[in-house]
Amino acid sequence: NLADKISIDDIVVGNIMQTIFINKLTEIEKTIVRFLIIGMTQVEIAKTMNCTRQNIGSTIKKIRKKWTNYLNNE
Repeated sequence: NLADKISIDDIVVGNIMQTIFINKLTEIEKTIVRFLIIGMTQVEIAKTMNCTRQNIGSTIKKIRKKWTNYLNNE
């Protein structure tokens, strides 16, 4: 069972890493992440932020790249 293999320490470390990463994002990137977490689509986020869906998609790609770089360097 996977749940038995994951310790509370693993969960805490994961949460700390995510918090540190999010704090490194720009305010716009943080806002987009918050909207994604609550289940908004790129189109909904774009309308809310008064920009294009392509702009949101591009920013999400940047966030993913930053996340990959963060994981590879930490």
